[in-house]
Amino acid sequence: MKKHLKYLFLLGLLGLFRTSVVAQILPTRILFVLDGSGSMVAKMGDNKRIDIAKRVLSKLVDSLGTKPNVEVALRVYGHTQPVLKHDCGDTKLEVPFAEDNIDAIKESLLAIDPKGYTLIARSLLEAANDFPDDKARNIIILITDGMEECDGDPCAIS
Repeated sequence: MKKHLKYLFLLGLLGLFRTSVVAQILPTRILFVLDGSGSMVAKMGDNKRIDIAKRVLSKLVDSLGTKPNVEVALRVYGHTQPVLKHDCGDTKLEVPFAEDNIDAIKESLLAIDPKGYTLIARSLLEAANDFPDDKARNIIILITDGMEECDGDPCAIS
């Protein structure tokens, strides 16, 4: 009986080792989905919400740029059309996944000017297509201050 337990224990350890090796080989891809809608110009303390989000996101991508096997991308919504246009399709992959694209993301963040609607569901739906088709650990991080304004259901989409 003890002999069988030793084999099970060894097999378990080999399984854990294999899982950790696979996790180290597969890339981790993180897509940031940023709210660029008009509500992001509201103040939070002494700063606009968008400025706080840009600053935090910039520091975060800087820290991720030093990690091996990690790729990042940026999708923004509500930033190209004014709220009066009622554009529920205003979502765009600003910076696709690529190695060494941290500077491109930071430059893109500088150009974001909040204007339009909060379309979380549509952005999450399109975000699924932003990831390359190969195997990876895919993560979406949504940065928003608001509620869905385009009759979508972000919970159902996620």
